[in-house]
Amino acid sequence: MASSSDVEADLAALADHLAAHREAILTSMRKAVSDDPRLAVAAKLPRAQFQDHLPQLLDAFESRLRARTQREESKAAGREVENAEQHGRNRWHQGYNLGETILEWRHLHECLLREIERFIDLNTLSAPAQRLAMRDLATLLGEGVSESAQEHAQLHQRESQARAAELSQALARARAIEAATSHTWREALHDLRGSMGLVRNASAVLVRDALPENARTQSKDILKRGVAAVAELLEELTDLARLESGQERVNITTFDAADVLSRLCATTRPLAGTQGLFLHTEGPEELMVGGDAMKVHRIAQNLLLNAIKYTRRGGVWVRWKRLENPSIPARWILTIQDSGPGMTTETFPAASDPAPRTFTDANAERSEGLGLPIVRRLCLLLDAVVDVHSVAGEGTTFTVTFPSEAQGEQR
Repeated sequence: MASSSDVEADLAALADHLAAHREAILTSMRKAVSDDPRLAVAAKLPRAQFQDHLPQLLDAFESRLRARTQREESKAAGREVENAEQHGRNRWHQGYNLGETILEWRHLHECLLREIERFIDLNTLSAPAQRLAMRDLATLLGEGVSESAQEHAQLHQRESQARAAELSQALARARAIEAATSHTWREALHDLRGSMGLVRNASAVLVRDALPENARTQSKDILKRGVAAVAELLEELTDLARLESGQERVNITTFDAADVLSRLCATTRPLAGTQGLFLHTEGPEELMVGGDAMKVHRIAQNLLLNAIKYTRRGGVWVRWKRLENPSIPARWILTIQDSGPGMTTETFPAASDPAPRTFTDANAERSEGLGLPIVRRLCLLLDAVVDVHSVAGEGTTFTVTFPSEAQGEQR
């Protein structure tokens, strides 16, 4: 009967043989996996990704065969478990399902078994050493399958939890958007009813026979303003309806943003002047960009008219520039700043958040109206981002960041 030292020597010789034939074992396993139609993912992996933690697993297995003490064997077993766990995790991320991962362990087991049998055929290996080698091989397979299954189960659970959380958040956002959109339309209809009330009252006064001239003039002015307000609101409602229904299309061209903005400011400056406000512009004389010139004009116009509407003294600054940052895709920036009452809310929802929001100024609540929801929707179409910074009593600054290059064809 073989002594313990003879058994240890036989197992060490087997470990040396496996180490010397490591490349042949891995090549044989790669071929077996590639020939197995049930392992389509594995067959497409580059060699380095396919091998993954397999060399470390084989190192640990050989260390177990060479172990002379219980401590050495436990240490080698711990390394096997650690590498099997990491291997299972990586296979999950590479797209394996649990069945494919277990099947791959089977191929590894068969390749190692064939190499061990080849060694036994060529060398004298005691029966106790053979039994211990087969036991260690079975342990490697069992722990590998167990760790992979456990890792797959944990990762699947985490992925399911993350997906459930994302769906919950998406549902909450959808509900918030629905509620906020309803709020915007209710406000618009309220404003429309108010303007129509002015029109009706002014019209009723004008049809009276005995009406002083000054009262008639005043009623005509009220009627004129009411009709203008109704027309403006109906136009904004039409724009918002088109945007929300997906009827707007993006017409991508190369255009001079500086020219578009300069012309807009030139035509709007008289309106600012009638309210005792200045309108200053600042930016390069030419700014060639890719995008939809008409929609850029509409974004700037809505923000500019909104700034003039709520500014009582001072004025409005309109600035544009190219954003110079080599680490990010090309961008250009439009900034519209006013010296109005400001808003207590410091961050305007990004273009990815279409839910309207109500701001509060230093004196009383005011809604953002339809201009800013329209801006937000247009920014979504143009892959632009709009932000706001506001200080109560000092003013509000809207910043829109546009891509400098065309993002696609007409859509």
